[in-house]
Amino acid sequence: MGANGSSPNFPAFKYEKRAAPRFTYETTAFSEVANRRISGEAATGFRIRTANAGAGGVMLTTDQPVSVGDVLRMVFTAQDEEPIELLGRVSWTRKNSVRLIGWYTAGLAFHPI
Repeated sequence: MGANGSSPNFPAFKYEKRAAPRFTYETTAFSEVANRRISGEAATGFRIRTANAGAGGVMLTTDQPVSVGDVLRMVFTAQDEEPIELLGRVSWTRKNSVRLIGWYTAGLAFHPI
């Protein structure tokens, strides 16, 4: 408690490492691990679901395990719109104890195409 009986002010942004803010953005997309694909091999994709996104990256959930350093090629499609393709490098990952929207959660930093 502070001197006047109030709670001390601990700003959450003090510990924030991101350069850009994140916003809740939930959608599903098709994805594949681009840097593990063997040349000439057919794509073996999987579904992802985004949780939030910002200018620098995205947090997603999936049933497919991914590893730190993997580069994911993600293709987002909206009704009556051209697909949007993005690359992201996995910065962190964790296995969820309960499968609410996916067994795995990962943070990706956008990667130039």
